[in-house]
Amino acid sequence: MRKRTLGLSSTCLLLLVLAPDCGAMEGPADGSADAPSETSAPCLAGSFGAPAPIAELNTSLDERGLRFATGELTAVFSRGGTSAGRPDKTTGIYMATRSSLTEAFGGPFAATYQAGEVYPSLTGNAGSLFFELDCYWQTSGPGTLCLITSEPDAGFFNGPIPVFSPPLLNAGPFGAGRTAGDGFVTPGGGAYYLAYSPYQYQDDGGFQSDGGGPLDSIYVIHTVDPPMFGPPLDPVYVPADATMVVDNPVLTADELTMYLSATSAQGPVPHVYVASRSKVDDPFGSLRPLHELDSAEGEYPSWISADGCRLYITRTVSGQRDLYVATRSP
Repeated sequence: MRKRTLGLSSTCLLLLVLAPDCGAMEGPADGSADAPSETSAPCLAGSFGAPAPIAELNTSLDERGLRFATGELTAVFSRGGTSAGRPDKTTGIYMATRSSLTEAFGGPFAATYQAGEVYPSLTGNAGSLFFELDCYWQTSGPGTLCLITSEPDAGFFNGPIPVFSPPLLNAGPFGAGRTAGDGFVTPGGGAYYLAYSPYQYQDDGGFQSDGGGPLDSIYVIHTVDPPMFGPPLDPVYVPADATMVVDNPVLTADELTMYLSATSAQGPVPHVYVASRSKVDDPFGSLRPLHELDSAEGEYPSWISADGCRLYITRTVSGQRDLYVATRSP
């Protein structure tokens, strides 16, 4: 039996105007990098300006993790309450559109059931929406990365179905309260970059190693039976500082530059860093801080534009999380 997602009876009809191929899963399924949507990226270097709030999307609730389909005209993000610093069960994925990059977004509308969904990622054609949650499906069991896909003829999104189940499902620091999450699915739907801990957290607050590798690093997994993601989990960035926790990876279209947030014993407030590599199969090099984005209560990246000129971030101010954008010139 299929589930009809609340609030989306008109969503795909709207997306069909913006993306005529709505509903088709695009991009490679063999783990290769998704092709950049634009041929040039003129803003790959230089400092960003001061982040500006995206006022039309921010409310008295927490808004987090703004991301886009190709062209940056269709956006998704999560909105809801917070309990002990984490999204509560009122949090859901919202969608908003704009007619051009210089225009304000129209009023956001609910795109999913509201039950704690966070970290949305759209495929480039806006036909598939990934998000993190404890999701279940009668044929594939539980998972922490969920997928809903559009059916243009029916005019609604189907699902959700779980498309990734981490090896360990005990409570941990990431995502939907698990040992894996806070991730980013590439626009083609072929790769999932995420924070992952190969340690099993215990109810008493301790942990035991499963022998899987370093704690709290950035990993990538690929689709093995599209749209299902599966093992192995491969680290792409391992902190040299054992006290550092890296989180919230965001990749450029060619997957050669990664933005993320990090904390350490010396810096407990999360701030934005960037790392690069020369080939998709290589690990990322050392982190470089982007101090021009720093704020007193911290921030993390959620999207980098195809031209490299706009970095979208979630920033905490007076305990509330809101959406911001920082720009730089070629």
